[in-house]
Amino acid sequence: MQALAADACELCRGTNFEILHRQGFVLPGDQQAHYDVSCCTGCGFTFARNIPSAAAHDAYYASNTRYTYEGSKNVSPALARVHSDNFAFVDHYLSSNSPPLAGKASRVLDVGCATGILLSCFRRAGYEDVLGIDPAPECRPIADRLYGVRIETAPISSFVPERPFDLVVLSSVIEHLPNAAAALGRIADWVRADGLLFAMVPDAESFGVDLQEPFLEFSVEHVKFFTRASLARLMANAGFSPAVQRQDVVLVNGTSYPAIRAIFSKRPPATAERAATSDVTPLRDYIARSMAKLATVERTIDALVRSREPVVVWGVGSLTARLMATTTMERMNIVGFVDSASGLHGQRLHGREIRPPTWLRGRRDTILVSSYVWAEAIRQTLVQDLAYQGKIVTL
Repeated sequence: MQALAADACELCRGTNFEILHRQGFVLPGDQQAHYDVSCCTGCGFTFARNIPSAAAHDAYYASNTRYTYEGSKNVSPALARVHSDNFAFVDHYLSSNSPPLAGKASRVLDVGCATGILLSCFRRAGYEDVLGIDPAPECRPIADRLYGVRIETAPISSFVPERPFDLVVLSSVIEHLPNAAAALGRIADWVRADGLLFAMVPDAESFGVDLQEPFLEFSVEHVKFFTRASLARLMANAGFSPAVQRQDVVLVNGTSYPAIRAIFSKRPPATAERAATSDVTPLRDYIARSMAKLATVERTIDALVRSREPVVVWGVGSLTARLMATTTMERMNIVGFVDSASGLHGQRLHGREIRPPTWLRGRRDTILVSSYVWAEAIRQTLVQDLAYQGKIVTL
């Protein structure tokens, strides 16, 4: 895919950058990819450069079944809790500061809503005028069937609302956008005067607060790394002032994801917000600690390379994509890949087909569990559901 030219910072329009880290990936289909985690020397904003174009980004999410959550019939309790906490954060603010909004009569839009789990929290609480948009067409019928919420299939670039919204929700969305400034400029037109915007993004000031997986925050899809200052500046440039910003830690199966939850009001921002700068020191520290952690992971992988034992890798997400590009994993005697996501089945990685977990029945290969977040759940599936008798190796 053609790379997006990154000749100016989205926040300050500076053109001088420092590369902090180059992150490589090997994706299904044996696509080689990388991006440069780069820091604007003018304002400290940190983001990935040398990424696919905005058009390629829209096409990727339109065809991506990852966020359909397998029909949402088995949403993990941890994921449901994240959505519930986001709703509680917004609802508390609306309840405490209802004027000039209309309380539960507020018109709400969830951008990048997937199958409508967060919207269902609003609906159950009595908010009736709720709408979601998502580029993946599979999401709309699932949301209607499971939650009775309305979703339109559209990327940010083509959605045109009938009338402005009182509240726009961007939960775990902005960090995915190749041109976040342009997207926020468009979204601002959807919010009425004095309306609100809720955002949750990963918190780059606190990456690795409980470091388990090296470079966890440099995923295939995350291309913006926000601090409170850079998020406020991005929003200020789009015409929003911060109402409340809070640093949180989201826990998913024992893995910590530091996050910023924030509400912004559509009103002229202060000069200080327009000129906010970010401290890059925490991100530099995260990269250094991830490098040290990666060295311990490499020892496990190197041992499997030396043994030449047949290995099935369970998990083909961002962790495997990084390890295939940056360690000796590709030199292991890999006989197959397994993943629970049905949308990946039949694709190939390292010349091997990606198969469902049931493929393991009757096999005795060594299983390398290439996941930290889901490692224990995978182990339980192997032992309890599949009665697997082969060796299981975790990272």
